[in-house]
Amino acid sequence: MEQAIDARNVALMGQRATLETLAAAPLSGAYNEEINKVQKMQGVAGADWITKSGRVVTPDYDTLMKSTRWRNPALRKVTGDMHLRALEEAYSQAQPGYWNLIDVGMYGPRLYQDPNLAKSLGFFNNLGRQYFGPSFQGDATVADLAKAMATQNLGGDFGDATPLRLQNLDATMTSVLFEEQHFVKWNWLERVPSIQPYYEWNDRLAYGSIRGSAAFVEGGTPQGGTAQFSRNGIYVRYFGVRRGITHQMALTGQLGGSQVDPVEEENRDGAMELLGYMERNFVWGNHEITDNAGNIVNYDGFVKALENGIQYVGTSQTNTMPNGYTAGMNVLDMEGQYFDFSLFEGIGRRMAQRGFVTSFRNMRAFMDPTVLEDLARLRLTTEFKQLVAVNPERGYVPGVPLAGYQSNFGFIPFTYDLFLHRAGMTDQPPVTADQQSPAAPASPTGGAVPTAAAPGTGVTSYFEAQNKAGTSDAGTYYYWATSVNDSGESLATYLGSATVAAGQVVTMTITPGSSNGNPVTAFRIYRGTVNDQTDDGTGCIEEVAAYNQASVTFTDANSWRPKTGMVLLIDRTPSNVAIAQMAPMLKWPLAITSTTVEWLILLYNALVVKAPQRCFLVKNIGRLNTAGLPGAEL
Repeated sequence: MEQAIDARNVALMGQRATLETLAAAPLSGAYNEEINKVQKMQGVAGADWITKSGRVVTPDYDTLMKSTRWRNPALRKVTGDMHLRALEEAYSQAQPGYWNLIDVGMYGPRLYQDPNLAKSLGFFNNLGRQYFGPSFQGDATVADLAKAMATQNLGGDFGDATPLRLQNLDATMTSVLFEEQHFVKWNWLERVPSIQPYYEWNDRLAYGSIRGSAAFVEGGTPQGGTAQFSRNGIYVRYFGVRRGITHQMALTGQLGGSQVDPVEEENRDGAMELLGYMERNFVWGNHEITDNAGNIVNYDGFVKALENGIQYVGTSQTNTMPNGYTAGMNVLDMEGQYFDFSLFEGIGRRMAQRGFVTSFRNMRAFMDPTVLEDLARLRLTTEFKQLVAVNPERGYVPGVPLAGYQSNFGFIPFTYDLFLHRAGMTDQPPVTADQQSPAAPASPTGGAVPTAAAPGTGVTSYFEAQNKAGTSDAGTYYYWATSVNDSGESLATYLGSATVAAGQVVTMTITPGSSNGNPVTAFRIYRGTVNDQTDDGTGCIEEVAAYNQASVTFTDANSWRPKTGMVLLIDRTPSNVAIAQMAPMLKWPLAITSTTVEWLILLYNALVVKAPQRCFLVKNIGRLNTAGLPGAEL
């Protein structure tokens, strides 16, 4: 499997220099000469050079390697993870805001004798070594599971024609993350190994008290203080997708008729599908959404944890959030107003003052592409600089990507995120129903249609007479609903419209449609300002649990607005936020009952929000008014 992936990666590199000669060259003048050759060959500006994986690396790395004596094989053997950190640190020093997946095997097999180091930073092998010592092997975990299953290796000459063996697909996940870098949160967040399905940790609530005095008289005794801790935990959840190929397709692959290894392609596609689910769950995970049998199978994502101030553990147990974090403390509702750079100063101050964050080196802001675009427009309209041609022969190159914002409290890097919508990439109702999805909701009648009224006890309306964008939220809104289960989403049913006054809310009742044999686990509610579910302004505003419910009543208080943007700031220090991972990505065989050979691709993990005060959510971000400017219609 790994050989096939490596061969394809090499083929995709085209004419890029491999730099294997650099691995063998001494750290001397010959080393610099090789760099110069590659610079000329690839047209790299300045002192940077390109690795065989296509990544630009700063020469500061050379200095780090000299100072830390990485030519010593014994050091490399036990600290491959530190090698990667040094490489990433060298580049981040040269270009603030840089981050990405680092390819361990970029120098080829000459430099690394241990094949287990040919995995990406933060993956399961490196995680295990960091926490359990240098002897830890992810493949050993898989081997133990395989012994328990008593499986045999029945692979063929072409890839893996049958899935009758348990496999470690870490290499597949590495390749997917390297080439498909829109899986930004899984790629970036730290992962910690969990040795059992229940991951536990201690939260330090206080070192003592500073409200008294530490002074005492000669011969006396200081009073001292008492440290406070809380013990928390969360259940690892199990995620997977089902993949397979027909025996006929396997034969076609063996005979060379398919041009590609069909098993490898299925593994890759399955890994991409599964990681897409993970990206969405990190943000929108909701334990109330069950599986098709009514079991609790999801953990709470960042939105639930930050808005509710708790994260569900299991059996009605929730984690106590440390240091007095309360529901919504680090949530800012923009109410349709556009995002401005000045907000980062306030967020930075909040992180330092309430989150006690002293270093922003592990901080990152994930945002919708629309938010990043508007920030770039703000910069272009407020900053004017004379263009200077770096290379007069190539001409001027206007525009500079926004790498982040340097606040008074620390640097906040920017990354655009394609998985910040509740419903797919467009956040609109599907145009076709997914296979084995439930029937669409029934059309409402009577009092079930959307109805505007004053809010009930304990409900706050966010339909403002004048919101932060300077407009009124009063008006007529149109609603649709879809049915959702493990297999996908149905077509939308029009629920009706309601005319809302400031201070009111809209209540509606959603009922499952005629059963088609597929259960309903949730309803997604969509809202727009015109009676057209395909309109650009129509988007998803909520997903509510519906398993085994005769009907579900939903109240729209305007707490989430359709087709608005989001910014999610995360401090990925493992003591604040982490992904508890129980095993590497696995390929699990299924019994062969037909000429279709099927298997599962599995990931066992949980998002652990240990310190929500060191994260921040900005929601309902509107667009910058670009009326009359070129490209405003885009």
